[in-house]
Amino acid sequence: MKINIILLLLFIISSCSPGDDKVRSLSDDFKEYWFDGRAEIISFDLQQARYGEIHEGHAVMIFVSEPFSREKQVKLDNPEDEGINVMKLNFIRKFTTGIYPYSTMLSTFCPLTSYGESNLLKMTFSSQEWCGQVFSQLNNRSDGFMLESFSYFEKEGDQRLTIPVTITEDELWTRIRLNPMELPQGKISILPSMMASRLQHFPMTGQQATASFSKDSSTAEYRVEFEDDRILRIYFEPEFPNAITGWDETTGGLTTRARKRKSLKLPYWQLNKNKDQIWRDSLDLK
Repeated sequence: MKINIILLLLFIISSCSPGDDKVRSLSDDFKEYWFDGRAEIISFDLQQARYGEIHEGHAVMIFVSEPFSREKQVKLDNPEDEGINVMKLNFIRKFTTGIYPYSTMLSTFCPLTSYGESNLLKMTFSSQEWCGQVFSQLNNRSDGFMLESFSYFEKEGDQRLTIPVTITEDELWTRIRLNPMELPQGKISILPSMMASRLQHFPMTGQQATASFSKDSSTAEYRVEFEDDRILRIYFEPEFPNAITGWDETTGGLTTRARKRKSLKLPYWQLNKNKDQIWRDSLDLK
């Protein structure tokens, strides 16, 4: 109960947004769904394109609202301190290529009640496989996106650079959950996903793309066609809470596909005992 009150207070405080940011109004349904002290967990069947083939795997998305420090860009240890309320997404993908497995994780942090050209405060990405690991972090600062990247590949190596602020592919999942009607359409400049950059080994720089949104009574779709001929299609429920139901990503003649298995709302951070493994069965996770 205490944390719910704190989140509501942060919602009121963060509604007073500085600068040119737009203010997003949150409905009563939104606050009831996302301020209940639980996270939404969605599991997916995954067919991941890699090395010219399709590989079976699974993915998990965990959406949860939490207090966050705008200055330090970390979760607040004491939510009573000055901060804002964000939607956090942890997005995990696991698949096997031949003898060795891949594990990737993306974390994004987006304010609930204000947004500018980008709705992203911070994101991190890591990839682990038998060749080695990669870690990247992007922070939204006053002078642009500050990107730090560390890779075992010689051509990538360790990098620190500033990127102009623009909408990012990795924030689209959360923007759908916050309000799909705010999604940009038409010709846009967009920073491609860290996952795509990692798998295809291209630099993190903005691209031109064409975006469109459509829906009917049963499903909604957000489509982004990138200048490098990659196409991303995200599928989600047309009505609140606009849960993600799957995606297709086509590049180089192959299509990565994911479709929803199960979803639950749980305080997962409390479910860390052996007896709690039953919840993995409920999500159809092995």
